[in-house]
Amino acid sequence: MGVRLYDFWGWLVIVPGTAVIAGILGAGLIPTVGTLWLICLWGYAFPPLVGYLSGEWMGAGRYTSPRMLGFAYGSARAELLGGLETSVNFGLALAVIVGTTGYVVGFVIRWMATRIRSA
Repeated sequence: MGVRLYDFWGWLVIVPGTAVIAGILGAGLIPTVGTLWLICLWGYAFPPLVGYLSGEWMGAGRYTSPRMLGFAYGSARAELLGGLETSVNFGLALAVIVGTTGYVVGFVIRWMATRIRSA
């Protein structure tokens, strides 16, 4: 039975929504970007890490097929290293872009709500 985590398209709403909510609450831009990057790191590196640590990457285990990376590495260790590399190279840039954009949108919503309340 597969995990099917990457068939869940709600991440396209949850990740930007997290940034917008952080902007509304004034949580800070750095923690917002860091949170989005950790979500990316979790998705790219956690499944191969579990497969690597549990030894169930090959055979009939849950982690027999490569994750969303599509690297098709032959081992969990190789895909884990590829996932970490992708998370740093691509995931961090995406977290900065999506996090900053979402945070600014949330900040503008908070600013407009404050202006409307005070008027």
